[in-house]
Amino acid sequence: MLELILAFYATGVAIAMWRLWLPSYQIVRELSPDNIIVQKPILSGLVVFVMFIIMFPFLAYIILFDNKMEQFINGFVKGVIGIKK
Repeated sequence: MLELILAFYATGVAIAMWRLWLPSYQIVRELSPDNIIVQKPILSGLVVFVMFIIMFPFLAYIILFDNKMEQFINGFVKGVIGIKK
């Protein structure tokens, strides 16, 4: 049973990285190529991966709905770039 839960969790985190982090990273790379996220992609990806592992129960809801994913990506990009609103 534990193996099933771990498989679900690991797959969910991988999907979150694919559906949330990758599009966010690509947008930030286009809008702000001198951003630290773009300059150090391995380190930033590792940090986001750890955060996604911790926060996956909340991210699972976001992954299920396209409008929630768009809101997350928009908010993430604005936060990384430093846009207040």
